[in-house]
Amino acid sequence: MKAIDLEIMLKPMEDPSFFINYHNVGRGLVGDNNSNNDAYIKRTDSLKCWRITGETLEKVDINNNSIILFDAEIYMFQWTLELTVVNETPCEESLFYYWKGSKATKGYSPLPPEIEEQNPVVERISQWSEPALFFHMFSTPLIILNGLQETFDPNAKRLFLVRGELLNEIHLHEVPCSKESLRSRGVFLLVTPNENTIYYWFGLVVLEEYKNLVRDVIKLSDKNVIWTNYNKTVEITEGKENGLFLQHLEGNNTTEVEYPLRSKGQVAAFPFLQSHLYTADQPALFLVDNNTEIWLWEGWKTPDSNSELFEEEFHLAKETANNYAKGKNQSSIIPVKHVLAGLEPLEFINIFPCWTKRNDIAQIQLK
Repeated sequence: MKAIDLEIMLKPMEDPSFFINYHNVGRGLVGDNNSNNDAYIKRTDSLKCWRITGETLEKVDINNNSIILFDAEIYMFQWTLELTVVNETPCEESLFYYWKGSKATKGYSPLPPEIEEQNPVVERISQWSEPALFFHMFSTPLIILNGLQETFDPNAKRLFLVRGELLNEIHLHEVPCSKESLRSRGVFLLVTPNENTIYYWFGLVVLEEYKNLVRDVIKLSDKNVIWTNYNKTVEITEGKENGLFLQHLEGNNTTEVEYPLRSKGQVAAFPFLQSHLYTADQPALFLVDNNTEIWLWEGWKTPDSNSELFEEEFHLAKETANNYAKGKNQSSIIPVKHVLAGLEPLEFINIFPCWTKRNDIAQIQLK
Protein backbone atom coordinates (compact mmCIF):
# COMPACT_ATOMS: atom_id res chain seq x y z
CA MET A 1 0.00 0.00 0.00
CA LYS A 2 1.02 3.62 -0.41
CA ALA A 3 -0.25 7.11 0.33
CA ILE A 4 -2.86 8.57 -2.01
CA ASP A 5 -1.67 10.34 -5.18
CA LEU A 6 -1.85 14.09 -4.50
CA GLU A 7 -2.67 14.92 -8.12
CA ILE A 8 -6.00 13.16 -7.69
CA MET A 9 -6.81 15.07 -4.52
CA LEU A 10 -5.71 18.48 -5.78
CA LYS A 11 -7.21 18.34 -9.27
CA PRO A 12 -9.47 21.32 -10.15
CA MET A 13 -13.11 21.01 -9.17
CA GLU A 14 -15.61 20.35 -11.96
CA ASP A 15 -19.27 21.35 -11.98
CA PRO A 16 -21.71 18.44 -11.66
CA SER A 17 -22.98 16.54 -14.71
CA PHE A 18 -26.44 15.09 -15.36
CA PHE A 19 -27.36 13.04 -18.44
CA ILE A 20 -30.72 12.94 -20.19
CA ASN A 21 -30.82 10.41 -23.02
CA TYR A 22 -27.01 10.41 -23.17
CA HIS A 23 -26.86 14.21 -23.39
CA ASN A 24 -25.04 16.07 -20.62
CA VAL A 25 -27.14 18.98 -19.36
CA GLY A 26 -24.86 19.74 -16.38
CA ARG A 27 -27.04 21.63 -13.96
CA GLY A 28 -29.50 22.43 -16.79
CA LEU A 29 -28.84 26.14 -17.09
CA VAL A 30 -28.75 28.09 -20.32
CA GLY A 31 -25.23 29.45 -20.54
CA ASP A 32 -23.86 26.89 -18.09
CA ASN A 33 -20.09 27.28 -18.11
CA ASN A 34 -19.48 23.52 -18.08
CA SER A 35 -17.70 22.87 -21.39
CA ASN A 36 -18.80 19.21 -21.29
CA ASN A 37 -22.46 20.10 -21.72
CA ASP A 38 -24.13 19.47 -25.07
CA ALA A 39 -27.70 20.29 -24.06
CA TYR A 40 -29.76 22.46 -21.75
CA ILE A 41 -33.30 22.72 -20.43
CA LYS A 42 -35.18 25.54 -22.08
CA ARG A 43 -38.34 25.45 -19.98
CA THR A 44 -40.60 23.37 -17.74
CA ASP A 45 -43.80 22.23 -19.42
CA SER A 46 -45.34 20.49 -16.41
CA LEU A 47 -44.53 19.09 -12.98
CA LYS A 48 -46.49 16.34 -11.23
CA CYS A 49 -45.98 14.87 -7.78
CA TRP A 50 -47.32 11.91 -5.81
CA ARG A 51 -46.85 11.03 -2.16
CA ILE A 52 -46.20 7.31 -1.57
CA THR A 53 -48.23 6.04 1.37
CA GLY A 54 -47.94 2.32 1.97
CA GLU A 55 -48.54 0.81 -1.46
CA THR A 56 -50.61 3.66 -2.80
CA LEU A 57 -49.95 6.96 -4.55
CA GLU A 58 -51.60 10.20 -3.46
CA LYS A 59 -51.57 13.11 -5.90
CA VAL A 60 -49.98 16.21 -4.42
CA ASP A 61 -51.26 19.58 -5.55
CA ILE A 62 -48.53 21.78 -6.95
CA ASN A 63 -49.14 25.50 -7.06
CA ASN A 64 -47.01 27.26 -9.70
CA ASN A 65 -44.37 24.51 -9.46
CA SER A 66 -44.00 25.20 -5.73
CA ILE A 67 -44.13 22.44 -3.14
CA ILE A 68 -43.34 21.47 0.44
CA LEU A 69 -41.86 18.05 1.24
CA PHE A 70 -41.64 16.20 4.57
CA ASP A 71 -38.50 14.33 5.63
CA ALA A 72 -40.42 11.29 6.95
CA GLU A 73 -42.17 10.74 3.60
CA ILE A 74 -41.40 9.48 0.07
CA TYR A 75 -42.44 11.21 -3.14
CA MET A 76 -42.53 10.52 -6.89
CA PHE A 77 -42.02 13.35 -9.39
CA GLN A 78 -42.65 13.57 -13.13
CA TRP A 79 -40.94 16.57 -14.69
CA THR A 80 -41.84 17.27 -18.32
CA LEU A 81 -39.47 19.72 -19.97
CA GLU A 82 -38.23 21.03 -23.27
CA LEU A 83 -34.69 19.80 -23.93
CA THR A 84 -32.52 21.67 -26.38
CA VAL A 85 -29.59 19.70 -27.79
CA VAL A 86 -26.85 21.59 -29.60
CA ASN A 87 -27.53 21.66 -33.37
CA GLU A 88 -30.78 19.72 -32.97
CA THR A 89 -34.49 20.59 -32.84
CA PRO A 90 -35.82 21.00 -29.26
CA CYS A 91 -37.77 18.01 -27.97
CA GLU A 92 -39.99 17.11 -25.03
CA GLU A 93 -38.56 14.84 -22.34
CA SER A 94 -39.77 13.55 -18.99
CA LEU A 95 -37.64 12.94 -15.90
CA PHE A 96 -38.83 10.77 -13.02
CA TYR A 97 -37.51 11.20 -9.49
CA TYR A 98 -38.12 8.96 -6.49
CA TRP A 99 -37.29 11.19 -3.50
CA LYS A 100 -36.85 9.66 -0.05
CA GLY A 101 -36.74 11.83 3.05
CA SER A 102 -33.93 11.24 5.54
CA LYS A 103 -36.34 9.91 8.17
CA ALA A 104 -38.59 7.92 5.81
CA THR A 105 -38.68 4.14 6.00
CA LYS A 106 -38.02 2.08 2.89
CA GLY A 107 -41.14 0.68 1.30
CA TYR A 108 -43.07 0.03 -1.86
CA SER A 109 -42.30 2.41 -4.74
CA PRO A 110 -45.16 2.23 -7.23
CA LEU A 111 -45.57 4.25 -10.40
CA PRO A 112 -48.87 5.69 -11.66
CA PRO A 113 -50.39 3.13 -14.10
CA GLU A 114 -50.18 5.46 -17.08
CA ILE A 115 -46.49 6.03 -16.37
CA GLU A 116 -45.59 2.43 -15.54
CA GLU A 117 -46.69 1.40 -19.05
CA GLN A 118 -43.88 3.59 -20.43
CA ASN A 119 -41.28 1.63 -18.42
CA PRO A 120 -39.38 4.84 -17.58
CA VAL A 121 -35.99 5.22 -15.93
CA VAL A 122 -36.49 6.52 -12.40
CA GLU A 123 -33.74 8.46 -10.67
CA ARG A 124 -33.69 7.48 -6.98
CA ILE A 125 -32.42 10.23 -4.74
CA SER A 126 -32.24 10.90 -1.01
CA GLN A 127 -32.65 14.04 1.01
CA TRP A 128 -29.42 16.03 1.34
CA SER A 129 -27.91 14.28 -1.73
CA GLU A 130 -30.11 15.61 -4.51
CA PRO A 131 -28.43 16.49 -7.84
CA ALA A 132 -28.35 20.18 -8.66
CA LEU A 133 -30.80 19.68 -11.53
CA PHE A 134 -33.51 18.43 -9.13
CA PHE A 135 -34.09 21.89 -7.70
CA HIS A 136 -34.60 23.42 -11.14
CA MET A 137 -38.03 21.79 -11.31
CA PHE A 138 -39.43 24.31 -8.87
CA SER A 139 -40.24 27.93 -9.61
CA THR A 140 -39.64 28.95 -6.00
CA PRO A 141 -37.34 27.54 -3.31
CA LEU A 142 -38.21 24.02 -2.18
CA ILE A 143 -39.05 23.72 1.53
CA ILE A 144 -38.35 20.45 3.39
CA LEU A 145 -40.09 20.12 6.74
CA ASN A 146 -39.54 17.64 9.56
CA GLY A 147 -41.99 14.82 10.16
CA LEU A 148 -45.20 13.91 8.33
CA GLN A 149 -47.75 16.08 6.59
CA GLU A 150 -50.52 14.69 8.80
CA THR A 151 -48.77 15.89 11.95
CA PHE A 152 -47.72 19.29 10.59
CA ASP A 153 -48.52 22.17 12.93
CA PRO A 154 -48.65 25.53 11.09
CA ASN A 155 -48.54 27.35 14.41
CA ALA A 156 -45.18 25.89 15.51
CA LYS A 157 -42.03 27.99 15.26
CA ARG A 158 -39.44 26.56 12.83
CA LEU A 159 -35.77 27.06 12.02
CA PHE A 160 -34.52 26.50 8.47
CA LEU A 161 -31.03 26.12 7.03
CA VAL A 162 -30.67 27.83 3.65
CA ARG A 163 -28.79 25.50 1.26
CA GLY A 164 -27.60 25.82 -2.33
CA GLU A 165 -25.12 28.17 -3.99
CA LEU A 166 -26.99 29.37 -7.10
CA LEU A 167 -30.28 31.17 -7.65
CA ASN A 168 -32.26 28.17 -8.97
CA GLU A 169 -30.88 25.75 -6.38
CA ILE A 170 -31.61 27.57 -3.14
CA HIS A 171 -33.83 25.50 -0.83
CA LEU A 172 -34.72 25.24 2.85
CA HIS A 173 -34.15 22.34 5.26
CA GLU A 174 -35.88 22.46 8.62
CA VAL A 175 -33.42 21.85 11.48
CA PRO A 176 -33.99 21.63 15.25
CA CYS A 177 -35.13 24.96 16.63
CA SER A 178 -32.07 25.26 18.80
CA LYS A 179 -29.05 27.52 19.17
CA GLU A 180 -26.86 24.48 18.55
CA SER A 181 -28.23 24.35 14.98
CA LEU A 182 -26.73 27.72 14.06
CA ARG A 183 -23.48 27.79 12.07
CA SER A 184 -21.16 30.74 11.42
CA ARG A 185 -20.90 29.61 7.77
CA GLY A 186 -24.65 29.53 7.22
CA VAL A 187 -27.84 31.51 6.73
CA PHE A 188 -30.88 30.46 8.75
CA LEU A 189 -34.53 31.49 8.74
CA LEU A 190 -36.53 31.47 11.96
CA VAL A 191 -40.31 31.46 11.41
CA THR A 192 -42.36 32.62 14.42
CA PRO A 193 -46.15 32.25 13.97
CA ASN A 194 -47.04 34.10 17.15
CA GLU A 195 -45.25 37.19 15.80
CA ASN A 196 -45.98 36.68 12.08
CA THR A 197 -42.26 37.34 11.71
CA ILE A 198 -39.44 35.76 9.71
CA TYR A 199 -35.92 36.27 11.07
CA TYR A 200 -32.93 36.09 8.71
CA TRP A 201 -29.87 35.01 10.74
CA PHE A 202 -26.52 35.50 8.99
CA GLY A 203 -23.38 33.75 10.27
CA LEU A 204 -20.25 35.85 10.69
CA VAL A 205 -18.33 34.37 7.76
CA VAL A 206 -21.17 34.35 5.21
CA LEU A 207 -20.15 36.24 2.07
CA GLU A 208 -22.04 39.44 1.27
CA GLU A 209 -22.92 38.12 -2.23
CA TYR A 210 -24.65 35.12 -0.65
CA LYS A 211 -26.56 37.32 1.76
CA ASN A 212 -27.92 39.32 -1.17
CA LEU A 213 -28.84 36.13 -3.02
CA VAL A 214 -30.81 34.88 -0.03
CA ARG A 215 -32.58 38.20 0.41
CA ASP A 216 -33.73 38.11 -3.22
CA VAL A 217 -34.80 34.47 -3.29
CA ILE A 218 -36.27 33.52 0.06
CA LYS A 219 -39.70 35.09 0.30
CA LEU A 220 -41.79 32.61 2.23
CA SER A 221 -44.84 34.82 2.51
CA ASP A 222 -45.00 35.11 -1.29
CA LYS A 223 -44.71 31.39 -2.00
CA ASN A 224 -46.84 29.42 0.42
CA VAL A 225 -50.31 29.77 1.88
CA ILE A 226 -49.05 28.65 5.31
CA TRP A 227 -47.13 31.88 5.74
CA THR A 228 -49.24 34.35 3.76
CA ASN A 229 -49.90 36.53 6.81
CA TYR A 230 -46.24 37.02 7.67
CA ASN A 231 -45.67 40.70 7.11
CA LYS A 232 -42.45 41.35 9.01
CA THR A 233 -38.85 40.32 8.37
CA VAL A 234 -35.90 40.99 10.66
CA GLU A 235 -32.20 40.59 9.79
CA ILE A 236 -29.79 39.48 12.52
CA THR A 237 -26.03 38.99 12.41
CA GLU A 238 -24.30 36.38 14.55
CA GLY A 239 -23.20 37.86 17.83
CA LYS A 240 -25.80 40.64 17.69
CA GLU A 241 -28.90 38.59 18.49
CA ASN A 242 -31.56 40.32 20.55
CA GLY A 243 -33.27 38.72 23.51
CA LEU A 244 -36.51 38.13 21.59
CA PHE A 245 -34.72 36.09 18.92
CA LEU A 246 -32.81 34.02 21.46
CA GLN A 247 -35.97 33.25 23.40
CA HIS A 248 -37.28 31.30 20.40
CA LEU A 249 -34.26 28.98 20.36
CA GLU A 250 -33.44 26.23 22.81
CA GLY A 251 -30.00 25.27 24.16
CA ASN A 252 -26.67 27.06 24.29
CA ASN A 253 -25.01 29.36 21.78
CA THR A 254 -22.54 27.97 19.26
CA THR A 255 -20.38 29.76 16.75
CA GLU A 256 -20.33 27.20 14.83
CA VAL A 257 -20.65 19.27 4.26
CA GLU A 258 -18.72 14.92 -4.07
CA TYR A 259 -21.25 17.91 -3.08
CA PRO A 260 -24.12 17.81 -5.65
CA LEU A 261 -24.66 21.57 -5.53
CA ARG A 262 -21.03 22.64 -6.03
CA SER A 263 -20.38 25.54 -8.38
CA LYS A 264 -17.13 27.01 -9.65
CA GLY A 265 -16.31 30.28 -7.96
CA GLN A 266 -18.81 29.74 -5.15
CA VAL A 267 -17.88 28.93 -1.57
CA ALA A 268 -20.06 26.11 -0.19
CA ALA A 269 -20.78 26.44 3.51
CA PHE A 270 -21.71 22.81 4.19
CA PRO A 271 -20.47 20.36 1.54
CA PHE A 272 -20.03 17.50 4.03
CA LEU A 273 -22.61 15.25 5.71
CA GLN A 274 -22.32 13.18 8.88
CA SER A 275 -23.76 10.23 6.93
CA HIS A 276 -20.68 10.27 4.69
CA LEU A 277 -18.64 9.26 7.72
CA TYR A 278 -20.97 7.00 9.64
CA THR A 279 -22.43 4.90 6.81
CA ALA A 280 -19.00 3.81 5.53
CA ASP A 281 -17.64 0.35 6.32
CA GLN A 282 -15.79 0.60 9.62
CA PRO A 283 -13.14 1.25 10.67
CA ALA A 284 -12.96 4.04 8.09
CA LEU A 285 -10.62 6.98 7.58
CA PHE A 286 -11.71 10.30 6.12
CA LEU A 287 -9.70 13.40 5.31
CA VAL A 288 -11.94 16.44 5.70
CA ASP A 289 -10.64 19.69 4.19
CA ASN A 290 -12.17 22.67 5.93
CA ASN A 291 -9.90 25.12 4.09
CA THR A 292 -8.49 26.51 7.34
CA GLU A 293 -7.60 23.10 8.78
CA ILE A 294 -7.38 19.48 7.66
CA TRP A 295 -9.17 16.85 9.75
CA LEU A 296 -8.30 13.15 9.78
CA TRP A 297 -11.45 11.38 11.02
CA GLU A 298 -10.94 7.87 12.37
CA GLY A 299 -13.89 5.47 12.62
CA TRP A 300 -14.43 2.74 15.16
CA LYS A 301 -13.10 -0.82 15.23
CA THR A 302 -15.49 -3.76 14.77
CA PRO A 303 -15.10 -7.41 15.87
CA ASP A 304 -13.96 -8.25 12.34
CA SER A 305 -11.34 -5.49 12.18
CA ASN A 306 -7.76 -6.32 11.26
CA SER A 307 -5.94 -4.12 13.78
CA GLU A 308 -2.49 -4.55 12.24
CA LEU A 309 -3.72 -3.69 8.75
CA PHE A 310 -5.69 -0.71 10.00
CA GLU A 311 -2.66 0.68 11.87
CA GLU A 312 -0.73 0.66 8.60
CA GLU A 313 -3.61 2.34 6.81
CA PHE A 314 -3.83 4.96 9.57
CA HIS A 315 -0.13 5.88 9.35
CA LEU A 316 -0.44 6.18 5.55
CA ALA A 317 -3.52 8.34 5.99
CA LYS A 318 -1.56 10.65 8.30
CA GLU A 319 1.21 10.86 5.72
CA THR A 320 -1.35 11.63 3.04
CA ALA A 321 -3.00 14.32 5.17
CA ASN A 322 0.33 16.02 5.92
CA ASN A 323 1.41 15.89 2.26
CA TYR A 324 -1.98 17.21 1.19
CA ALA A 325 -1.77 20.14 3.60
CA LYS A 326 1.71 21.05 2.33
CA GLY A 327 0.76 20.58 -1.33
CA LYS A 328 -2.37 22.69 -1.03
CA ASN A 329 -0.74 25.76 0.45
CA GLN A 330 2.97 26.40 0.05
CA SER A 331 2.92 29.82 1.73
CA SER A 332 1.44 28.92 5.12
CA ILE A 333 0.98 25.92 7.37
CA ILE A 334 -2.48 24.35 7.46
CA PRO A 335 -2.94 22.38 10.69
CA VAL A 336 -3.81 18.69 10.48
CA LYS A 337 -6.03 17.49 13.32
CA HIS A 338 -6.97 13.94 14.32
CA VAL A 339 -10.53 13.21 15.51
CA LEU A 340 -12.15 9.99 16.72
CA ALA A 341 -15.69 8.92 15.74
CA GLY A 342 -18.12 9.52 18.59
CA LEU A 343 -15.73 11.96 20.27
CA GLU A 344 -15.82 14.76 17.71
CA PRO A 345 -15.13 18.23 19.15
CA LEU A 346 -17.51 21.10 18.51
CA GLU A 347 -15.23 22.79 15.98
CA PHE A 348 -15.40 19.64 13.84
CA ILE A 349 -19.16 19.16 14.28
CA ASN A 350 -19.79 22.73 13.14
CA ILE A 351 -18.41 21.93 9.68
CA PHE A 352 -21.61 19.95 9.07
CA PRO A 353 -25.16 21.32 8.52
CA CYS A 354 -26.60 19.05 11.22
CA TRP A 355 -25.19 16.44 13.57
CA THR A 356 -26.54 13.62 15.74
CA LYS A 357 -24.37 12.69 18.70
CA ARG A 358 -23.43 8.99 18.69
CA ASN A 359 -22.97 8.07 22.33
CA ASP A 360 -22.95 4.38 21.36
CA ILE A 361 -19.82 4.93 19.27
CA ALA A 362 -18.25 7.06 22.00
CA GLN A 363 -18.63 4.16 24.41
CA ILE A 364 -16.83 1.85 21.95
CA GLN A 365 -13.96 4.31 21.65
CA LEU A 366 -13.61 4.73 25.41
CA LYS A 367 -13.36 1.01 26.19
